[in-house]
Amino acid sequence: MTRSSIVERRYIHREALYLPISEYELVMKAVGDGTRARILKLLENGELCVSDIRKVLFLGQSTVSQHLSLLRKAGLVDIRRQGRRSVYSLTACRSNRYAAPMLALLLGWLGDDSRVRADRRRLARLAKAGGSAPARPTDG
Repeated sequence: MTRSSIVERRYIHREALYLPISEYELVMKAVGDGTRARILKLLENGELCVSDIRKVLFLGQSTVSQHLSLLRKAGLVDIRRQGRRSVYSLTACRSNRYAAPMLALLLGWLGDDSRVRADRRRLARLAKAGGSAPARPTDG
């Protein structure tokens, strides 16, 4: 472990000492669900609308919307209107300081998971077939 990573971990830990446990619980609940983790991994590639996420994960619109609502409440995703659609993207994590370190960890994980790889292939096929995915890449 490098000195900078130790300093960074201490800083994150020190910051976390002064945050309410309710914020911690909210982020942990959000990332602790496999479907929500898969949604975050999809959003790693850029903005997506509910319809695209639904098609990739084979879930109902209301189910995807509920998952996105919890991710948004936890400060992990942002929403913006694009015409009649709502488009979701990974957030800058300003509303919950537990969100940024957890999102950074999560995005580094699960890249080799078979479901995540299958989701990415379906997303690529959707985009290639003229689907609306992705709306635009996120800044990384």
